[in-house]
Amino acid sequence: MTQPWHGFRILIALGVALLCQSLQANGGLVPAIRNVGVIPVQWQSSPSMISPLAKFKALSETAFSPIVRSAKRFQQINDTIVENNWATPNGRKLLVDEFELDGYLSLNVDEQSDLVIMTVRLLSPQLNNYLVESERILKSWILTQSERQLQLRLKKLVFRLLNRYPIDVFVTSVQGSFITLSGGKNQNLFEGDELQFYDVQITQIHPANGAWLNYDYKYLGRAKVIDSKDYSAIARLTSLAFEGAIKNSSSAKITHINSRRLFAQMDEESPPLPISNQARIADLKAPTKIPSPEDQIIVALKPDPTPPPAAQEPPAPPEETETEDDEPPMEPTPEPVDDGPGFLANVHNFFQNQFSSFHAIAGLNLWSATGTSSSSAKFPFWLVNHLEAWGHIPVEKGHELRLGSSLGFGETGDGGFFGLGLSAEYTVQSPQPGLVFQEVDGIAYGALVELETTQASGSSYGGYDALILGGLIKAYGRHHLVESSQTIEGELAMKLKLLAFGQAGLSGTTASISGAFGYELQALAILKDQPDDWEWGGLFRYESTDFTVDSGSLTYGHLFLGGMARLRF
Repeated sequence: MTQPWHGFRILIALGVALLCQSLQANGGLVPAIRNVGVIPVQWQSSPSMISPLAKFKALSETAFSPIVRSAKRFQQINDTIVENNWATPNGRKLLVDEFELDGYLSLNVDEQSDLVIMTVRLLSPQLNNYLVESERILKSWILTQSERQLQLRLKKLVFRLLNRYPIDVFVTSVQGSFITLSGGKNQNLFEGDELQFYDVQITQIHPANGAWLNYDYKYLGRAKVIDSKDYSAIARLTSLAFEGAIKNSSSAKITHINSRRLFAQMDEESPPLPISNQARIADLKAPTKIPSPEDQIIVALKPDPTPPPAAQEPPAPPEETETEDDEPPMEPTPEPVDDGPGFLANVHNFFQNQFSSFHAIAGLNLWSATGTSSSSAKFPFWLVNHLEAWGHIPVEKGHELRLGSSLGFGETGDGGFFGLGLSAEYTVQSPQPGLVFQEVDGIAYGALVELETTQASGSSYGGYDALILGGLIKAYGRHHLVESSQTIEGELAMKLKLLAFGQAGLSGTTASISGAFGYELQALAILKDQPDDWEWGGLFRYESTDFTVDSGSLTYGHLFLGGMARLRF
């Protein structure tokens, strides 16, 4: 019985070894990472300030965090908060509990006699390795390169690591056929983009440092983005591999995210993923494996790895849930003869080249002037006595100039009135997602200039001509209507009118205007559609302004309610 028992023990040992190997090779699903902290750059052999690498050390310490931010893969927690807490267990717990930290990024520089080894890591909240990427650089090369070249070398290293993380966005909530995503415009995710969703399984882990090496992708379905904010988006499911396939933490890739755009040629060489025959693969590809020096250990141990199988269409899922039908291919039609753009096309092209959007407004304006003289607008029969037009000009990112014009007309109790106005508003946007209400995207503040002229006949009030200066602050945001798959954009503004210069007609005399103090409240809402399509909404406005005049007094106010049409280019 001795020999059989020895043989049985050998089989048990082999089984345990195989089990351990399989456990080591299967690391579970890739965790979804949204909020990260950047650990200060660590030098293994920190050079003194007289070292020839002192300049490179200072460059790497200042450039690492901005490079991570420029990739737009994650949302970064404040660097100072991370620096003060990452090194202690209590500090790391605080980052997880209060700042919802999902991981860290670190850069370690090991200076040796003739070369420098840079190692970038994506780490867990417990500082365990997720991904590791290294590069060896000769000191002589560093000393001969410009600051721009050194930054580019570091940027490529960081982006190679980030491109190996297989999740760009993931699902944060599911509401029927609509899903909320963890990324938005800041990740180059826009309305109309289509995404493929997968469960990503870790299939191979580095035996020495525990870093991920390979993945397996399970196709779940696809969705189309219908509303994109700065840091989140809403998409509508268009197909599912099976009922309930896409859920919280289901992930997708964005091929035009910044880090992937830099290495687009690498992504093109990636092996295709097994997907449903009804899915389009254009938006999602397998990650490119950039072997680091540590990864080469695996290659040496396994010189003849089994190549990945060719892409094959898997058997059709039990029931493919389609929420929209693909359009049949259209028959080609002969191209019409181009006679050149017409008048309307020329007008459209002019506005498209000058403005980001155009607003046309028409409605009811009930104004009144009180003080030394008084008058007020008569309720119009056709409910319209005021027209406006706005044009928005983007100056730079987050800065906008709005130019406006207005036309007023109608009757008073004693005669008629007529008015013209020109205005300019310069605003600076400050994104504040979720401020006060979840629908708020941010606030904007700035300055305004208004030039107004009004004339009234048949009464002691003759109107005024004035140049008005002031400031404004407004909150802007949007609300998604899940039932109808539509988005309402809104704006709530308060304008202060602080200075005025001009003249007013009061009791048959002309009085000089030397100042003003007033306020204007404005609210608008508009139903969002596609660019180059008219969008419709409404506008409410209330104003009360006291003008400082050299003889008498004048208080002007108005209540406006109207409709709005917007065209975005």
